[in-house]
Amino acid sequence: MFTYDGLTAVEGGTLLVGNLASYLAGTPASLAGAVDVHSGATLGGYGTIAGLVTIKSGGILSPGGSIGKLNAAGGITFEEEAVYLYEIDLTDPLFSDTLIVSGGVVTITNEAKLEVHLVGTPDEEQRFLVIDIGIEGNSSFASGAQEFVLTGDWADNFEHLIDNEGYPI
Repeated sequence: MFTYDGLTAVEGGTLLVGNLASYLAGTPASLAGAVDVHSGATLGGYGTIAGLVTIKSGGILSPGGSIGKLNAAGGITFEEEAVYLYEIDLTDPLFSDTLIVSGGVVTITNEAKLEVHLVGTPDEEQRFLVIDIGIEGNSSFASGAQEFVLTGDWADNFEHLIDNEGYPI
């Protein structure tokens, strides 16, 4: 078996790391190296990326094939003007996207965007986990990290979007 552990540069189109069928079967896909997502390109899927993921200015992170979970096991950086496309569909059993960061650091630079797309109406007490940094203590938010600029549907309901500690993203 060949394992590629070099840098993967996504310079256009969409790179999906795995699909829903492999995720549900318990055999999600993975990339061993780092991934850079450039302007106009999208990274999604249901798998794991072992290296650092960098969403560059104009690049998009969109977990799943629509709604799903993607693991950035080596940490993730959202550069200025990078976009995290976060979907919530209250009619879908998977419910909402989740970015899992099981290792490394989450860095959100000034002007990175969290673009929320919502289907359905959540109740007042409902909360959505946007970034899951795990419970093992292997991940953290970078000191001095900025907050996302919230765009898209539901921009006035920022308090519904939380991290592992229950704090707004």
